[in-house]
Amino acid sequence: MVEVPHSDSLQHRRHSPIVIGGIGGSGTRVVSDIVSSLGWHLGEADLNVSSDYTGFTLLFKNARWRQPRYAERNLEALKLIESHLLGAPRLTIRNLKLVSSASVTMALFGHNHQSRGRGFWALVRGAKLIWGNRCPKEPTFLWGWKEPNSHIFLDQINTYFPNLQYIHLIRHGIDMAFSENQQQMMKWGHIFDLPRPTRDRDIPRTSLRFWVEANRRACAIGKEMGPERFLQLRFEDLCQFPKKTIATIATFLHRQLTPMEMQVLTQIPKLPKSTGRHKLHNLGQFDSQDIEAVKRFGFEVG
Repeated sequence: MVEVPHSDSLQHRRHSPIVIGGIGGSGTRVVSDIVSSLGWHLGEADLNVSSDYTGFTLLFKNARWRQPRYAERNLEALKLIESHLLGAPRLTIRNLKLVSSASVTMALFGHNHQSRGRGFWALVRGAKLIWGNRCPKEPTFLWGWKEPNSHIFLDQINTYFPNLQYIHLIRHGIDMAFSENQQQMMKWGHIFDLPRPTRDRDIPRTSLRFWVEANRRACAIGKEMGPERFLQLRFEDLCQFPKKTIATIATFLHRQLTPMEMQVLTQIPKLPKSTGRHKLHNLGQFDSQDIEAVKRFGFEVG
């Protein structure tokens, strides 16, 4: 059995993760299914129904943690996630305080603008972060996680993991503006000085503005990371041209695919019925500059 190094030595023997993120509803689950099929351990013991790694959700899905004064706290949280997913023993007073604070806060207040996510699960998840069965059956250094909100903390994740590989999913911004899933915009819009909409009719406009600013920010960080460590994918390309796009993912991960593997993986992406739904709406409600930004990301506006 391969011995996983203690977290102290991980600072020097950094086996950096693959992280998958994007605005909620962008198709990150499809990519995580593909990456998992290629042999990466993405925290399978601690996933929710959307295949999100709930350890990250617990420790980071709180608007307070995005404030600059919590940068050191967030690096400590990433160290704990690294330890948890690699199975390295780590139990300190600082860990206990960090996890306890996050667990109690989540249990009492939830993780979104409607206070969803409250309850006992947060305490259970906190306990698993520290004492749970953290090691995959066969210890591996092909590891990482999928959690859409990861892009919000991409700068800090990149600081802690200097060899991080990150996949950022982008889906048609105007289609997403009419989605019922607006959690990220409601929670993180303040980062871009966007007031939270108080009327339903104002949601699509603010949602598209958030889409533009959040993706610009992620791609700006990605430009600094370089093409070896940052991969931007369009969800529509993954569904319409699966073979080409999956080959791009495999190349990014330095993984060669057999014809049989490619045949299996191309069955995973499915184009949802909601694709193109923006054509059924009046686009005059959006700022023209935001519509142009959608086009610059490579999407057609019909």
